Amino acid sequence: MLLGRQHGLQLEIVNSIELKWKEDGKKAIIDEKFAQDRLKNYKEMFKDLDVIGWYTAMGSTNSKKPLAGMEKADKPTEDDMQTTCEIISKFCENPLLLLVNPHSEVAAAKRKIPYFIYEVVQGTKEFIQLDYLMASSDAEQIAVDGCARAVDPDAKISAASQGMVNSMNAVQMLRGKINFIINVVQNEPSVRQNQDFMRRLNQIVKSTPITAASDFDKQSYTEFADLQTLALMANVTKSCGQLQELINDFKIIQKDDRHQMMGRRGMGMR
Repeated sequence: MLLGRQHGLQLEIVNSIELKWKEDGKKAIIDEKFAQDRLKNYKEMFKDLDVIGWYTAMGSTNSKKPLAGMEKADKPTEDDMQTTCEIISKFCENPLLLLVNPHSEVAAAKRKIPYFIYEVVQGTKEFIQLDYLMASSDAEQIAVDGCARAVDPDAKISAASQGMVNSMNAVQMLRGKINFIINVVQNEPSVRQNQDFMRRLNQIVKSTPITAASDFDKQSYTEFADLQTLALMANVTKSCGQLQELINDFKIIQKDDRHQMMGRRGMGMR
């Protein structure tokens, strides 16, 4: 299931949780108790996240050769409609459906990440496709874009990382020009005697925002600490869920042992 926030008419997908399910003939049955327990654990840590829909991956993502028809399987099926209306709607109103199809011909032609988001039209049994934007940091964008290189097999590096290389080259070029100006001003008396040049240079320096090294280090450390805290909280949440499952299994076993002991005592009394 998809977890996120709603801001007016905009929905933000933040995280997801896995579900237990099994097939009964051609019908998928989801373990609702398992889903409720996972949601309860997440709500304790992330109180502002709610269920906004579910996702499904089309075909085999581990195989380079797609299954038959997967190149055009970008639209929901009747089973997806049934799952959305009968199961996921128990956890949220008007849930979204996120289709992930790594073998999509449409995504390959448009050079886009193979995500397709749909919403059920109110009062009908029809899906409509929604537009979306990828909101992520540069590091996340590099990772996602790198995973999507299968769409463009000729690409050796991601577009985002190439953009950061270009930005780094631009910064190095600017730094070289600044060092050149500093050396000229320090070593050439004739330049310092040019009042017009020095006045313009002084105006440029005063209008340029400068961040102290200590402030930059503090902000960088704060962002790094926030990322590490989120990772730790995610691991703790997962561990709490596993611990809760272990406690539930222990209670079941303990309950069975008590019934057996009571049965033995009853036989002894007879």
